[in-house]
Amino acid sequence: MLHRTNECRLEVMITFVCKVLDSEDRWSSSTVEAASKADAISMLHKEGLLVAEIRPKTNWWVSRSNHINNAKINRFYEMLSNQLDVGIPLLKSLQIIHENEATPHAKQIWTDIIHKVSSGQSLSSALSHYPRIFCHSEISMIEAGQEGGFLPLALNRIVLLREWKSSISARVRGAVAYPCILILAASIIVPFILIGIVPRFEPLYESLKQSGKMPWVTQCLINISAAAKSYGIVLFSLLVLGILGWWTLTPKAKRSATLERVSRRLPILGTLIQDWSLSQFCQTLSVLLENRVGLLTALSISARATNSVFLMELIQKTQDEVVRGKSIVQPLSQSKEIDRDVIAMLHVGEQSNTLPLVLNKIATQLEQRIRKNLDLSIKLIEPILMMILAVLIGSIVIALILPIFEGNGLNS
Repeated sequence: MLHRTNECRLEVMITFVCKVLDSEDRWSSSTVEAASKADAISMLHKEGLLVAEIRPKTNWWVSRSNHINNAKINRFYEMLSNQLDVGIPLLKSLQIIHENEATPHAKQIWTDIIHKVSSGQSLSSALSHYPRIFCHSEISMIEAGQEGGFLPLALNRIVLLREWKSSISARVRGAVAYPCILILAASIIVPFILIGIVPRFEPLYESLKQSGKMPWVTQCLINISAAAKSYGIVLFSLLVLGILGWWTLTPKAKRSATLERVSRRLPILGTLIQDWSLSQFCQTLSVLLENRVGLLTALSISARATNSVFLMELIQKTQDEVVRGKSIVQPLSQSKEIDRDVIAMLHVGEQSNTLPLVLNKIATQLEQRIRKNLDLSIKLIEPILMMILAVLIGSIVIALILPIFEGNGLNS
């Protein structure tokens, strides 16, 4: 619930669940609405109640799900950035966002964030309680904005970054829709042919098989069909169970490191992931250094903003070298994952004391390269998949037809 005070100041009234002891030493549970936890305790004390436990009431839809669609998150960041930019205090900005929210689920989450901020927590700390809504990189940038005193700029950067991610995601989804349909069709048609169609042709080839004139291509197809019919379901089930078991039993940090290591070795995807992580790192570090955040702190926050295990380990080594008085370029230049042109630009920026400007240029160049490589890879995926599917289906058809010509030759 939201009230207006006499000073025309917006106040969010939070419902608290309390366990209290009355004057007759009887325990009871009750609810009270107040602007903060301290106000709620004060109100209960005035009624002669001793508070043993008090906590904000959480509605069932918040406890069941912490998901909010991207449009609402973008709107939250944009409104908060605009209001802070014109001088509205943080808490009042959050209250205005709460007042303009129509969805009960989102409204309850904004209420909880307001309560945490009004209780003394920083904005990044309050948002970190909802990791499914606010990702680690965004929280790290907000943390950087709070430490450097440029929170509106950090929020605006997050909005631009989320819009860029959304546009890239939309382009990727639109481009790979047809290839995905091809893959789905192939995954249905090929097993159906191997299990349902090929075994029906096998009796027709019995004479050729007995005479030893069965084409090897056809014999391989029949063997594959028999194996798929006998062991296909079992092997598929074991594969699924193995993947689920590895995903469940492997710690998240080790799982993320393994997936990143494998994805970085892929021909096209590896380059895109590498450029994207480095672009985020350079962009975040540029903003931090521009606002006079210490180099060691800026490196740590920028590495966390990438969600890249590789970059986190590399930046940890870089921090150790910086503590010893060395340049940040030296440990970075030892990595084979970072291009030499990026290292050269960093060296020039460090020598000329224009590192923030150079980092921003590197991030811009990397983003342009990502767009170019993404467009190129999308154009290549479709014809490659078409060729693979054509070769696969064509090989099966040839293997089924070839014995017919062999049979005609024998009969003649």
